[in-house]
Parts: sequence; C-alpha cells; structure tokens
Amino acid sequence: MGDVHGLFLQVLLPARGKQSRLCAIAALLLAFSAGADELEKATIRWVVFDQAPYWFSEPPLEGQGLGRKLLNLYTKALPQYDHRIVRVNVARYLREINSANTCIAYAWLSDKEKHLNQTRPITIEPPMGVFVLRKKEDLVESNNGWMDLTKTLDAGELRFGFIDKFDYGSQLNVYIEENSNKSNIVRFSPLAGEISLKLLDSNRLDLIIGMPVQGMRETLLDKENIYTFYNIYEIDNYISLYSHCSDDEAGNTALQAMDKVLSDELLAEFGRQYLKWYDNSPLFMEIYNDVVVKRKKRSDIYGYFK
Repeated sequence: MGDVHGLFLQVLLPARGKQSRLCAIAALLLAFSAGADELEKATIRWVVFDQAPYWFSEPPLEGQGLGRKLLNLYTKALPQYDHRIVRVNVARYLREINSANTCIAYAWLSDKEKHLNQTRPITIEPPMGVFVLRKKEDLVESNNGWMDLTKTLDAGELRFGFIDKFDYGSQLNVYIEENSNKSNIVRFSPLAGEISLKLLDSNRLDLIIGMPVQGMRETLLDKENIYTFYNIYEIDNYISLYSHCSDDEAGNTALQAMDKVLSDELLAEFGRQYLKWYDNSPLFMEIYNDVVVKRKKRSDIYGYFK
C-alpha cells in the first residue's frame, strides 16, 4: 500500500486555504483506494450440493458433512483467496462447473467434468440402487437383494423417481431417455444430489434411485429405518470421487494446495469417518484403502485415476 502516513504529511502540511485542503484530501483518498486495490483478493467459487455424507444444509446434520470438513481444510490452505460457496441442484451444477475460478470439493468424474483438473481420489461410493418402503417389499421382485430395475419399470405399475440430468451410467441413462414420457417414470430437480425418501412415505413414489447412505442417515439419527435398499443390475460398480478445479490460475493454484492437504494419513482418517456411513462394511474399507490411500487401480471401480 506504500507509505500512506508519509504521503499524508507531504500533502497536508504544505496545504493552505480551502482549495488546497480539498486537493489534499482527494490525493489521500486516491492513495487509500490504490492500496485497497492492491489488497483485494481474488475469489474462488466452491460449487456444492446436498448429498449424504458430504454436505448437509439443514438440521440436525447441518455443517457436519465430510465434504464440508474437507472444504474447510482447503480454504484454510488458501488464505490468499476469498471463498464463496455456491449451493446448486444438478442442472445448475452442470452450468457452474464451466465457470472460471471454480472448484468442487467432491464429485464423480464423468465426461462432464473431464475439462477440469482433478486431485487424487478422495473417496469412493458403492453402487447406487433403489429404495422401497419396507412395507411395500412384496410389490417388487428381487433376488438376494438385487433387482432388475428396467424389467420392474417395464411392468408400468410402480412409480419411479429419478434426478433430471443426473449421470446414472450409460445403460440406465439410455433407458430413462427412451422411457421418460411414461407416466410411472417421474423426473425431479431437487436442490440436492438425491431425492428425499419422504416421497415414498407420502406415496407419491414407489421407487427412488439413490445412494445406500440415504437409508443409513435414518439409523445414525436414531430413527427407525422404514426403507429397504436394493442393488440393481444396471449399476454394479463402485465409483471414485475427486476434488476438481477450473483450468485457470486460481484453479491451478487451488489444486496445488489441495494436493498438499490430501496426505495419505488424512485420507486414511477420513476413511474411518466414512465407514460408519457404510455400516462398517469390510469391503468398503478394503476398496477405499486400495483406491484412495494406496491409489491402486481395481476392476470393480469406475473412474479416472491420477
């Protein structure tokens, strides 16, 4: 900002008369303005969406998501920037990730994110599936917890909810696109990466596609879990998640800082915190340690690896 005190003395002390004093004040304001410009920080925009177990915007879990914890570590490592959180739905997410000075703390890597730069894998997710009210289990046909979703929907009797523009993998994406005009296939655009299971309670839907952690949230809040989760043949791979940033100066600077934050030790500790969301599954922990901590490639993981 320069020696503003010295400038103050140089300008004001010789000043004589009203006009001279006004000129001196104007010069001083210009000095402060120039200093403020020098100190102004660039802003990184962090795109987030509500989804267990990463981000919760409403009580009782507000602020407790593991994506929120990771974002706090990232922003702490980037004090030279201001940080703005932009909460979006899936449709807006697809627009926002094309903006400059933009990062995403947690997201899959689909074709839509490949123009961005990525960190190492930060976590994994088991395959998505379908939720049904427990009292309606007799309405669906399953085999040891697995359901043929497209066959179930072709019968036309059960109402199925999906998120508009969500990437469910090539097989299910094609099926939804070809059948979305059917009355039993219902499109949603929630301000989240998931559809509320309460729509099953109200009988607006019979089937909701989602992550297995959605049901675990009820258990962790000491509520009765009234939902049954079925794996589906159309989605059978685990998937890896990353942090992403735009390919520009702010994004690349952020990514370098994020890579330093993501130590093996930190990710091992996060793995232990994720584990409770996946019912202490030994398989989840095995795959997490291989993919996230040790950075090994596995045939049962869909995703891009660094």
